[in-house]
Amino acid sequence: MTRINRRQFAGLGLSLAASTAASATERIHALAIPDDGWQLWLDRAAGWQDDAIHLPDDVKLKALPVHAPSGGWETLGHEKAITVTLPATVEQHFWGATGSRPYTMDEFTYADSDSEVRNGAYTGVSWWWREIAIPAGVKGRRLILTIRGARLRAEVYLNRKLVGYSILEQLPFECDLTAAAVPGGKNVLAIRITNPGGCYDWVDGDTLTWGKVKIQRSHGFGGLDRGMTLSAHPMGARISDLWVLNTPKPGVVNVFVSAKVSGKPPRAPLLSIVDDKSNQRLAAQFRPLGHSITGKTITWRFEASTKDAALWDLDTPHLYRIVAMLGDDRREQRFGFRWFTVEGLGENARFSLNGRRIKLYSAISWGYWGGNGMWPTPDLAEKEVTQAKALGLNCLAFHRNPGKHDVLEAQDRLGLLRAMEPGGGKFAFGRLPDGVAVDQHSLLMQPPTTEADKFCQRYVMAKIQLMMRSFRSHPSLIHWTLQNENSADFVDPTVMAVLAAMRAEDESHIILMNDGMSSPEIHAAQAFYAPYDAKLHRSDHEAWGGWWDDHQGAGDQWYDTFYQDPQHFTYRNPIKEQIVQYGEMEGCAVPDNHTMMVAEILSRGGKAYDLKDHQEILAAYQAFLDRWGFRGAFPNAESLFKSLGHKAYASWQNYMENIRIADAVDYAAISGWESTAIDNHSGIVDNFRNFKSNP
Repeated sequence: MTRINRRQFAGLGLSLAASTAASATERIHALAIPDDGWQLWLDRAAGWQDDAIHLPDDVKLKALPVHAPSGGWETLGHEKAITVTLPATVEQHFWGATGSRPYTMDEFTYADSDSEVRNGAYTGVSWWWREIAIPAGVKGRRLILTIRGARLRAEVYLNRKLVGYSILEQLPFECDLTAAAVPGGKNVLAIRITNPGGCYDWVDGDTLTWGKVKIQRSHGFGGLDRGMTLSAHPMGARISDLWVLNTPKPGVVNVFVSAKVSGKPPRAPLLSIVDDKSNQRLAAQFRPLGHSITGKTITWRFEASTKDAALWDLDTPHLYRIVAMLGDDRREQRFGFRWFTVEGLGENARFSLNGRRIKLYSAISWGYWGGNGMWPTPDLAEKEVTQAKALGLNCLAFHRNPGKHDVLEAQDRLGLLRAMEPGGGKFAFGRLPDGVAVDQHSLLMQPPTTEADKFCQRYVMAKIQLMMRSFRSHPSLIHWTLQNENSADFVDPTVMAVLAAMRAEDESHIILMNDGMSSPEIHAAQAFYAPYDAKLHRSDHEAWGGWWDDHQGAGDQWYDTFYQDPQHFTYRNPIKEQIVQYGEMEGCAVPDNHTMMVAEILSRGGKAYDLKDHQEILAAYQAFLDRWGFRGAFPNAESLFKSLGHKAYASWQNYMENIRIADAVDYAAISGWESTAIDNHSGIVDNFRNFKSNP
């Protein structure tokens, strides 16, 4: 969320240092903590393996231990620290610095058949710090630091005092700096990141053990996202959340405002709608729909309506901001008026965007990014969108990994749809059955029996809920998916409870239980909620659960036999009564243009977790051309990479033509968006979002 001061003064988006002269009458609401100038140091002596870790609802900062750097706080400023710019990971800057070893099967699902690649990641504690300027004018106000994402455990210190804690990887959290801050004085922000390990492939179905508990095994990088902000608020009541949910009515949205209150509950907030480009206020009405109180948090709900708004659409992505004022506290949320839903179930099922049918053409992104591995820089976030649109796609999917703020903001601004899943969502249903492979699809999860498995279930549910709360206002987001290639026992009350809990967070979006294998031959269980419809469509009550979904997986290339005549072709599908999705189409796996990858990494400063992999692969291809005398056909490795890339795009051109002529197909997903040096080779761009050839 973007917060600004009531006068939209020039400090927004600038360094805190630029605003140190702000007077007490200037209500400073959102100052950017600079992305550059951070110090990074590996605290290799720090223990962490036996630490107790805590979910958000269990965190009591005063009861948590203070983990000073090994050697004491004076260690920060150590000569071995390096200067980095966020987003960044330890692996970006120190891959292999503490040694390398073969991957384990937990880390890389092809480790037993590909022993050439090696894991150079750092497991353990790292410190990230910089001095920040906190203006003297904010004295007496509540100071909130918002961190957009970290992995994995983040312990946040200001002036050596613990002010924040999170273990929900890659998702935002807040830290109250009020008691630790020295407005107008020296303030050192230090963040202790612990990386317990993880995976470096496509699999999200495993866990790792930390101390006495388990958590879902996610991408194995340790670091911080960019875009931290510092905001100042009244001590008595502050707006803690503001979100917008679209409705089927043109020009009408539901607005929710939450406030944390100490003392007497305040009056309801005042609302307005502002055009995001012109900053002009729209004529609008706000009808109160009630409020609720939970502990010290009060939440108001309003129906906001205007006749002056333009629709958010793919070609015309008009954006607005809802502005909430609670006394002299202010918060804003960007949104767009748009409506996406399912229509015609049981007769002629289809997706509808703003009242017209839309067929979704997408690709699955595992969430790997060039350089740091974990987060995009702003230019790469925008490139993700422009490259997808250049290929004729109208959608992408955050696949087995939660969304990224900069990407969604680019999609909102440029007009591209997005689906999202948390990664490891099936662990909300329970634990893996004994003896099954972690990459096995369509599993029936078992009830957790140990405290470690129960913690993992709570961890994933907290992750799902925070993901939905963080991103539900984005107009580009069209549906949530609990888990790729999932299944369920609908007799299990936990299944119903999880899906109901998701709907309680957001009833305005489609909520899909399972992306994949609900079609023959697997017949995995399927269920989904349509927007604002309390009926759960489920495959034990209606055909395909209303959503037929097939995963073909990555093939090798296009064959002419895939199209024979208008009645016989790969994607011809007779089903009209249900949504028809090919969630992972056939494919064509080819290598990256490793020549271009090495050049881009070097042009960006030469720091990347996968630089050595790309260099070694490139050298091997060059040697291959020499050994077999192929230089006459391919003068260099790059010419071979481009030829292979051309094969992939030629195949996908045919696949997409084949599926576009299948009128019953509502949703088609290319079985790979970005590849990495060692995995996901079905991806049609590299992790810098470059094309592998001229498409």
